[in-house]
Amino acid sequence: QKPGQLELQLSAPEHEQWDGVVSVPSGVVADLGTLELTPATSVAGRVLDADGKAVSVQLRALADEGRELGMGARRYNKSGADGRFECKGLGRRPYALLISDDEWTALPVPVDLRNGPVKGVTISVAKGTLVQLHSGWPATESRVVRLVTPDGLTVWDADEIRGAASWTRRLFPGEYVAILSRDGVEARRLPVQVGATALTVEHSP
Repeated sequence: QKPGQLELQLSAPEHEQWDGVVSVPSGVVADLGTLELTPATSVAGRVLDADGKAVSVQLRALADEGRELGMGARRYNKSGADGRFECKGLGRRPYALLISDDEWTALPVPVDLRNGPVKGVTISVAKGTLVQLHSGWPATESRVVRLVTPDGLTVWDADEIRGAASWTRRLFPGEYVAILSRDGVEARRLPVQVGATALTVEHSP
């Protein structure tokens, strides 16, 4: 198998559905160890703006563990017109709820599902700051880019990004760290400071 990112899906009756990505390093065996599928559980709540109005957005639950090989189970969902959402088929483990939307953003919301279902979670969204990121490495190369808060919570994680490309994201003002990986190995960390105005960030090799 060539190095890079691979989709991995695991499922079993009445257990969590594990949909994730694994980064395979170059020249070594990617030892995934034992992957445990726990009894299925769920998280539910509402998405609201600063005025308390319901917002319909695309969101996902990202398992907050197993990042050594770029692993992290991801389940996608969408809040309804009333802002309500429910993510089912999750495992009994910690997760971070992330917003994946072009118009809204939110800080990651940690939820602990080790003891079973969690209800009544509120995700507060805002327009945030429009941030443009540019990949400065050669167009023939790829990197995996992950943006985290200073305490390590994932804000945004991307599959392989080609060089000489640009993409935009909305982020809350604050400090972040961009983690660049290549062939399953972390290559560089870059500080990202987001203010109240539009920002362009150059991700160099």
